Parts: sequence; structure tokens; C-alpha cells
Amino acid sequence: MGRILQGSSARLNDPWRVPVFFMHPRNAPYHTSFRIVGAELERALVEEGVAFHTPDVPALALREPYYALYDWPQADLDRFARAKHRVVMDVVDGDELSADRVKVFSELDQVWFPSNFSCNTAIACGVPAEKVRRLPHGVNPMLGRFYPRHMSPALNALAAEKRVKFGWALQHSPIRKGADIMYRAYGRLCDRTKDTVLVIRTANDEYDAVRRDLHDARIPEDRVIIMNGVLSVAALSNWYKLIDAFVYPTRGGAFELQPLEAICCGTPAIVTGHGAPLDYANAKNALLIKPSNRKRWLYEGHGHGVEPDVDHFVTLMQLFAADPKKVKEKLTDLGDPTLTKWTWYDAALFVKQHLAELGLKI
Repeated sequence: MGRILQGSSARLNDPWRVPVFFMHPRNAPYHTSFRIVGAELERALVEEGVAFHTPDVPALALREPYYALYDWPQADLDRFARAKHRVVMDVVDGDELSADRVKVFSELDQVWFPSNFSCNTAIACGVPAEKVRRLPHGVNPMLGRFYPRHMSPALNALAAEKRVKFGWALQHSPIRKGADIMYRAYGRLCDRTKDTVLVIRTANDEYDAVRRDLHDARIPEDRVIIMNGVLSVAALSNWYKLIDAFVYPTRGGAFELQPLEAICCGTPAIVTGHGAPLDYANAKNALLIKPSNRKRWLYEGHGHGVEPDVDHFVTLMQLFAADPKKVKEKLTDLGDPTLTKWTWYDAALFVKQHLAELGLKI
């Protein structure tokens, strides 16, 4: 994410005159979805002919920008009052939206949320429906291919693994992403099967916690492979294609990009059948975990999420492990049938459409 840097035109010298201010978190950790969304969406829009002036790619200014990216200034949005239009992209992870955010969003031109779930929650909490727009996330079009030159020793070892490989990723928000559910469910699966392995992709700041939680859950060390660190897009594509299924017992979230990435790489997702994932996950590309009738507090400002049914989650993993090939044969929308509908270029078209409603021809 970035700020306008410099330019010869009056608009670039006076950023207050840029017609739209588009606000989004900038300094989020590198592995979070906010950074991924920012980088991928900017790249797609640049290729669509919209200019951005950012610290990372200042040379990609194709013409005067129609809007600028700024830090999320929730506490002092009034300093942007001179902008002709104000647009915010934000998320709703649970069943609530705080009153202060509802107030701020109600005073803007548009608010973009990534899923129908987020849009509906925002409207139910009081954000005027006419201001709410859906801006779905997408996947990098490089995903879905196999890249032999990007096979690390760890990926080569993964390729040699003969057991059924359930992939899972945890880089932040363990409660919302159902880490405790994952450990409980996989511990039960280990008691029922002997030919599965859980392949965990994590980041440095979660690595120690993951190891501790696995130990506390009494999951045998030989039933887990931990891959720590951030992968390149090519290596990530290889990782998704080397696992047999991607498991994701999330309690909530505004979009949840990783199950979609797995599906687009031809790998089935076993994901909670509630909320945002239902925009893209269905009976043709995923196994859906039933939500229970219980809820779980997520964090302030987002309220509660659902509690996935652990017994059903275990049953789905056991069903898949018994005959992965048979299960995959029934999932006809894995890979390209989903990938072609969910790229960042598709997301860029939504941006252009939404800005066109404000009178901006892009």
C-alpha cells in the first residue's frame, strides 16, 4: 500500500485534488490478507490502466491517478473532507460492526467489503445499503501451475510423502481461524487413522505457539510437518498442489482467501460451511463443515463467529483420507473452472465499476 509520491501535474502536487481517497490499512504485517489484497489489487489495476504512485512501484504511473491509497485514518477521517469522494475498503469478520465504524461508514460515498457475508452484516448493523459495495478478493493467476524450478528441499520432501496430506495455514488470528478446533479434530483423526499427516504452513511469529499447541494437544510429532516462513507465489502454488486437501475450520472472516487459493490450484478445501467462504466454496469444489448452534467471541468490533462442528469435521477428513481420488472425482469445479472466475483482474473490474458510479471513467 502506498501514498502519492510526486509528479509534474497539479493533481500530483496537490493530492487533495485527487477525486477519490481510497483508505485501507497500510502497515499491516507482510503475511496478512490486507497486504496481499493491496499488492495484488494494485498490480491488476495498473495493468487495467489505473495509475498508482507507491514506494514499491513508482515507475508504474501510467497516467494521473484517479484515487490514492492512504493509511486507514479511522480516528481523523475529517481531514479528508476536502476530497470530492471518499471510499473505504474494510472487513467484517463476525456478526457485529461497532457503532463508531457504522457512523464513519455512513458518512462516506462508498464502503467496499469483500464478501456477501460482510456486506449483509454491515447493512444489518446500520450502514446504509446504498453505500455498501462488494469487492471480492481474487487469486494470483500464477497459482494453479506447478513450478519445478521452485521446489525447495522442504517441498521435495513433501512431494515424497506417501501419506494423505492435509494442508493447513496459520499466520495470525488463531481463535478466528479455529486453531483449537484444528488440533482437537486432527488429534481425533490420528486415533482413527494411521496414514495421514498434517502439513502446517506458518509464519515466524506463530511458529513457537503452533509447536506448543501441538504438544499440548498430544498430537504425535510424526503425524505433523511444519513449514515455517513465507513462500513465493510459485512455491505456494507448488505447496497447494502437493497437499491432498486444504483444511480450514474457521469461525469467521471477511473473505478467507486461502481455501479459494487451494481450490484454484485443484486441491479440495474442507472449510466451514458458513459466512464468507460460501461465496466460492460449494459442493462442486469443497467439503463443507457443518456449523454448530454455538457461537464464539472473536474480538472487539466484530462480535461472534460460528463454532464448526468438530465431529463433522473429523468425519469429513476421515472420509477423504479413505479414498482421496474418489472424493476428488466428484468435485468437478476444482482448478480452472473456479480460477477463471476469481482472479485479481476480476476484482479490478469491480473497482472500475464502483468508481464509475462516482462519475470516474477509468
